Amino acid sequence: MTTFISTAVEKQQKTLKILASVFLLLAYIIGLGALIGTIYLIATPRGIGGWILPVFTFLSGFIVFLFLFAFSKIIAILIEISSK
Repeated sequence: MTTFISTAVEKQQKTLKILASVFLLLAYIIGLGALIGTIYLIATPRGIGGWILPVFTFLSGFIVFLFLFAFSKIIAILIEISSK
C-alpha cells in the first residue's frame, strides 16, 4: 500500500514540478515582453500625457510577473516540503 502511495505522490510531484517550470517560463516571457513594450512605448513620441501608457504597461506586466514567479516558487517550496 505504501509503495502505491509513494509512486502516486512521486507522479504528482513530477507534474507539479513541470507546472512550476511552466509558470516560471511564462513569468519570464511576460516580464521580458512588458520590459520591451515599455521601452518601445517610451522611445516613441506620444505628446502630452504620453507617459501613462508606458507606466500602465510596465506596472501590469510587473504585477503579472510577480504573481507567476511567486506562484511557481510556492509550488517548488511545497514540493520540497512534501518530499521530506
